[in-house]
Formats: sequence, structure tokens, C-alpha cells
Amino acid sequence: MQVEAVVLHIAKYNDRSQIVHLYTESGGREQFMLYGNRHKPLLPLGYIDMEASGRSSMRQMRNHSLLYTPRRSTMTTQTVSIFIAEILYSVLTHPMPDKNIFSFLKSLQQRIDESATPQNLHLWFLLNFARLLGFLPAIFTENDYVDLQTGEDSLQMPLHGDYLNRQEILCLQQLIMSEDCNLSNTMRRLLLDKIIKYYCSQLSQFSTPRSMQILSEVWK
Repeated sequence: MQVEAVVLHIAKYNDRSQIVHLYTESGGREQFMLYGNRHKPLLPLGYIDMEASGRSSMRQMRNHSLLYTPRRSTMTTQTVSIFIAEILYSVLTHPMPDKNIFSFLKSLQQRIDESATPQNLHLWFLLNFARLLGFLPAIFTENDYVDLQTGEDSLQMPLHGDYLNRQEILCLQQLIMSEDCNLSNTMRRLLLDKIIKYYCSQLSQFSTPRSMQILSEVWK
């Protein structure tokens, strides 16, 4: 059975095999056993075609080919790719096949590699992924605030500190359409911190990604 898939995560099982976590259009998140060392190397976010065999929860993948090979030619594209792959592996924990999510995922790495402003792509991704999953905060508002504990817009500044102000709302309105916008490193870090906190409030099993610290170091 031929299957197209996006690589989410690769884990070493032993010296001659790996467990590969994939997202497929028909099955959502699935895991496969990959045997041997003489195969094309895989990277998270890679878009592949493969032959799937077996009927158990751990099927075997064979004869895979790379439909898109990640380039990751700069430190920025490498770091953004690692961060996005970690988010996907953390959030997509159940099979849940979804054609819109698959379509979004299969072109992600190419977009990262070809973007003129890859330093903003993690923010573009987080917003559009939240929209696909149904919990995008109300950033398309004319009000001055968005409460990040509820995701709702507000005329008044929330009493707690988890909110977006008007300047941040306008930045996110631009970012969800395109990563091609001018942000200072300070604003980039601030928006990332707020969006990740919002993810934590909306997704019960979600925690701050370990690679977030690397992003912060890159854009000091």
C-alpha cells in the first residue's frame, strides 16, 4: 500500500531500526518501524512517499522516497524547523486524520526553506495551526485587547497579564496572512512567549517546547 506522509519524529529503536512517527492523509498520526541502515535519511517535516505493510499498530515502512527533501541551509531555517516539528509531535498525539491539516503540513518545510523571512515563520505557523485546530484567538478585532486566557477580544485591559494589546494584535493580523513582515527581535520574542502561553491554556497536554530556548538564543 503506497502512502504519502509528513515526518513528525524519528526515534532510534536499536542499532538497525527506527520508530518513525508520521502524519498521513488517511490515518492521521501513525507510527511505523523502519528496518536497516541503507535507506534515504529522514528528517522531521520531510514529505515522503512509502510502501506501508502490516496491520498492527506498528506497521512497517518500506521503499520510501523523498517527495521534498529539507534543505535547512541556514541556522534560522534549521532552528525554525526543529521548533515546528516539536510542536507538531506534541500536539498531534491521536490518529485524527484531517485533509486540511495534511495539506498544511506537507508544504511546511518547503515554505521554511524558500521564505525570505524564515525568522517569522514559527509565528505564522503557530497562528495558522491554531486556526486549523479551532482555537485561534480573536485577533481580527477592532478592540484594543485580546484576553489570552479566554481567546476573546475586549474593550478593557484584562486585570491579569495574559493579553494582547493593540500593537501586538496588529502584528498578529499581519503574521497570520504572511511571515513577510518587519518585526524587531524583542517583538518576535514577546509574541512567541504570548502565543505559547495561549497554547498551554488551550491544550491540556501541551507544555513549553524545549526548542523555544534555542529560538530565544538565536534572536537575542
